[in-house]
Amino acid sequence: MLSGRKWAGIIRVRGLALGLCLLLAGCGEREIEATPAVTPPPEPTAAVSVSPVYTDWSKLEPYEAPEVKYTRQQEAFMDTFLPGDYGAVIPFAGAALTREESWSGYYDTYNLYGLVTLEGEVVTDPVFSSAYALKERDMWGGITENPGVWLLGKVLPSPHGGEPEEWFALCAMDGSWCTDFLYHYDWEMMMTASFDGGLPLPCRGGGIALVDPYTGRELLRVDCSAWLTDTAYWNGIYADPDSGYLSANLYDWEADARVPLVFDPQGERVALPPEVCWVGQCGDGLIPAQVMEAGGSAWYGYVDAGTGQWAIEPIYRNGEPFSHGVAPVSDGTNGYFIDKTGRALTGGHSTRFQKHGDYWYFLDENWSSVTAVFDLSGREVDSPLVGMSSPSFNKEGWVSAQTGSERLLVRGRESHSFPLDLGWLSDIQGDRVLFTREGVGGESSVSVLMSLEGETLGSWERSYAYFVQDDLTGESYVRISPYLETKEGVRYHDLDGTYLFSAPSSASSYGDTLYQWEDGYTSLTDREGRLIFGWRYPLAED
Repeated sequence: MLSGRKWAGIIRVRGLALGLCLLLAGCGEREIEATPAVTPPPEPTAAVSVSPVYTDWSKLEPYEAPEVKYTRQQEAFMDTFLPGDYGAVIPFAGAALTREESWSGYYDTYNLYGLVTLEGEVVTDPVFSSAYALKERDMWGGITENPGVWLLGKVLPSPHGGEPEEWFALCAMDGSWCTDFLYHYDWEMMMTASFDGGLPLPCRGGGIALVDPYTGRELLRVDCSAWLTDTAYWNGIYADPDSGYLSANLYDWEADARVPLVFDPQGERVALPPEVCWVGQCGDGLIPAQVMEAGGSAWYGYVDAGTGQWAIEPIYRNGEPFSHGVAPVSDGTNGYFIDKTGRALTGGHSTRFQKHGDYWYFLDENWSSVTAVFDLSGREVDSPLVGMSSPSFNKEGWVSAQTGSERLLVRGRESHSFPLDLGWLSDIQGDRVLFTREGVGGESSVSVLMSLEGETLGSWERSYAYFVQDDLTGESYVRISPYLETKEGVRYHDLDGTYLFSAPSSASSYGDTLYQWEDGYTSLTDREGRLIFGWRYPLAED
């Protein structure tokens, strides 16, 4: 995935304005640069006897500047993306700015990004402060949804005259549509948000929008400006894809005040009991709600999404959202499932539990041993993980654990066994698993590709292997990195272990093209190394 560096602070107006002036000074009609003439090396000179080291300048290879090669959709500088029939567009690093960190006073360098087609035509000049592939991931990094959208950032002046802020637009990877720069995107807060029913995003003007990530269309927008202040920030936004209810939490750090908000599918605010200080995601028409005692103890109950009144009183120490008519709760001594009336459906279990994939896992007080496994309907599952210590939660809902003779990979009732001598489980993708073990003497590593059925599909010595997914096509590969860097770079194999192509270690795959950025030079090549696009720019410190 192409990933720009996220702006980690508020950018000073003075530094930004200076940097943009430097960037825009070269705008307008632009000709393709010619490769500069090579200066011949100087003749060898007599060495001064102050060092036993001598330099033979005749051995120095002439410097060859990287080739500049591209076409432009328009001759004039383009600071706005105009949707069209491009086939595919990808971000490219094309300029650099140095800015002062407001919190530390130190200076740092950031790239700016433009958009280019896979044929090397520039459709937007480098004006974006960041560029990411928008994907829905589970908490362990597994990709659960890839809508084919770029998340583009721009630093814009504050409408209230304050410090400039970074705002985001959603842009289709095929270039067919792009929103305006209206939204904030908080990586941690939105990490587990589902794209079904719309992605909840804070937006300019003090509201929240539910945005369809497949079309860029706003499904709902609610006005929250009455509760926003200069010292308040969003502390969790949740959308229920089934009911359309939206719940959100604001925290004002200066006033130490919490504002929970619930909106119905028409955008009307639902009044809550005054003691509620936090709300979670709506499920089955009920919303988890938290109240705080004077001593700071938290209690959880559930409010009715339609009326805002208590449906289940706040008598629990922990309560998760309802799904399939049940919810796991803890009273501080036992953990169990309840129905929508608050009736206990199961006996007491440990008070620690977490949802992973399509199952709930109850763990002991130290989170070190599985005590029970339930499906989403609250039915107990006969799982080999029960009683096993040190479980490891992996991508795509898998859990691994080790016995004295084997390594188990378990998902609900499904279980697979692997020999311990394969090493540790390093990655999983669909029905493929990668293991890594130390080589002879511990100086290298061996990566092994296995099927879930136990078939060995590939083995690579002195290498590290992991799964990667092409942002444009969604195709998955096994990427093989040598233990020591070589001229051959990295190798790509399919999920059956068959070799496909090689690429530089810093390259990313986009369809049949390879993207690479290094030291102020960005390029696109085909898999045989033929140049499609080359863009050279000075680094900010130069």
